[in-house]
This record gives sequence, C-alpha cells and structure tokens, in this order.
Amino acid sequence: MAYSLTSALQESGNAAQMLRNSQIGMYVYPVVTPEFSNWRVEQESWRQSAVLFDQSHHMDELIVEGPEATEFLSHHGINSFANFNLNRAKHFVPVTPNGRVIGDHIIFREREDKYVLVGRAPTSNWLMFAASWGKWNVRLRYDPRSNSRPEGERVLREHYRFQIQGRLCCTKRVRDSCRESSVVAGRHEQTHTPNLQDQELAGL
Repeated sequence: MAYSLTSALQESGNAAQMLRNSQIGMYVYPVVTPEFSNWRVEQESWRQSAVLFDQSHHMDELIVEGPEATEFLSHHGINSFANFNLNRAKHFVPVTPNGRVIGDHIIFREREDKYVLVGRAPTSNWLMFAASWGKWNVRLRYDPRSNSRPEGERVLREHYRFQIQGRLCCTKRVRDSCRESSVVAGRHEQTHTPNLQDQELAGL
C-alpha cells in the first residue's frame, strides 16, 4: 500500500506539528534571497506588522493582445469579462472544451485589447496551444519564470511584481481603503513611468 497523506496525518497525530517539523525543507524561490528565519515568524510578521514580497521571478507571464484578445480568453475560461474594467485584476480559470480545469492564472487588463496573465507553466502552455490551433486574431508573448539556478547570469523579466501585505501595510488611506489586509504594489516594466498609484504607494 502506498504511503499517503492520510497515513502521514494518522501517524503524526497532529497536522500542525507535522508541517512545522517537516524535513523536506522550504521552497526555494528563484533569484530572490530568503529574508526570513522560519515559517512561524513569517506568518506572525504579516499578521502583526507588514511584509514586502518580491514576486517577480517564480511565475510564468503570458501577454495576450490583439483585436480578439477578450473573445479568446473568454472562450477558453469560465470567467465573465463583462465587468472586467481596465487596470483591474481577477482570477482566471481556463478549461478544456469539455469543461475540465487546466489550472489558473491571475489576469490583469491593461488595455481594451491587452491582458497580462501570471501563473504556472501548464496554464500558459495550454493557452499558447489554444492560440496556435485556433483561428484567433491575437498575439501571445511568453516570459517563463526565472531560472532557479542562474549561476551568476543576469536575470531580466518583462515585468517586476511586489506586494505589500499586513495590518500595517497602509499608513495612509490608499483610495477608499486598504482593501482588507493586502495591497498589490503593481507591475513595473523596465521602462516604467511613475503614475498616480506609484506616487500613492511611495508615500506609504
């Protein structure tokens, strides 16, 4: 009989202790140097103060643009785009023609005809495949996640992402509220011109 998660939980008797004392080791994010001591201190930091996450390197990015970008994404996902305004983001879930879930991405709408999707490789691969065999008037640009072992080589991304999270993430009111306990600092291109949102975040 194969050793399963159920077996491990029954053997340990305590799920929290099993996870906290796991010998597997932490997930190593590519490029970004670890800056925390352990899991409990990390969790306490965002609950009690604030943390700044560098989320630039561990996910794929897929840019979808063109006259039929909205139709293409709407056709291959379960999401409605009816209320998806510019400079907004949502959870995007693509599926097969018979409704089986492929994966998920976070999707950002930058223009009426341009979207940026961020997530794991299988979902990006599926959308590139769908665009290649379909007859959609779209252009796709793919930026895979950064190499986990760059070996000293320079690592560049199309966009860089940072997130501020925690009770003290907002020392001022950003727009109407702090949007619960998380503020997404946004995506910054290499040739980035500061906008109003950047100025607001710079004042935090």
